Amino acid sequence: MLNAAIVGLGWWGKNLVNAVQDKSERIRFIHGVSKEPEAAREFASTHDFRLSTELRAVLDDPRVEAVVLATPHSLHADQIVQVADAGKPVFCEKPLALVTTRPAPDPLDTVSVLFKFENGLSGFLGAVRATPVYWRGHVFGSEGSAEALGETGLVLRTKGAKAEHRTFDQIDSLRAELEAFADAVAGRAPYPITAQEMIDTIAAFEATIRSIENCGPVRIGG
Repeated sequence: MLNAAIVGLGWWGKNLVNAVQDKSERIRFIHGVSKEPEAAREFASTHDFRLSTELRAVLDDPRVEAVVLATPHSLHADQIVQVADAGKPVFCEKPLALVTTRPAPDPLDTVSVLFKFENGLSGFLGAVRATPVYWRGHVFGSEGSAEALGETGLVLRTKGAKAEHRTFDQIDSLRAELEAFADAVAGRAPYPITAQEMIDTIAAFEATIRSIENCGPVRIGG
């Protein structure tokens, strides 16, 4: 069992705690940090963890074996360094970090991005923030395609065959990612997303912002 601290007890931080506390056999929270302790005190008491107001408190707590950050992204980079300097593994909610901070975009904004990858493949990302939650991912090949619909649906299409619809069991993705973190800390398995993939995702996100600002293509790397 990994004894962890949660830093940031807003809406998302509470979601992370609720996903594993008294449910997981691999990770639990024993210490929390909130800049609004009165608002978080009842939650901390309900979930049986100590509450502090400063990151330093969990870094100095010898019981804390790892730290989970659910703080504003503008704080991530500095907090990640502080946790690492203290010799403790750190899990950081997205985005990992950004080079610059900007005002929040208009929630009615839509974004369409076309990617061209080094291996010659292309990709399209479209997002609409104003609609109810909906997502899909679709991969196309010369002989067929695979379409993920929501969290549990998959449609497979191949030439000359009827579409195959599959439905998978619902899982708690927050619990899954935190337990994967605990497994990585314990050395049981590597984390499913590599450090390089995290860095590449940030680079693509920032390139998208520059492309929108400049009204033109942006090359990443090379």
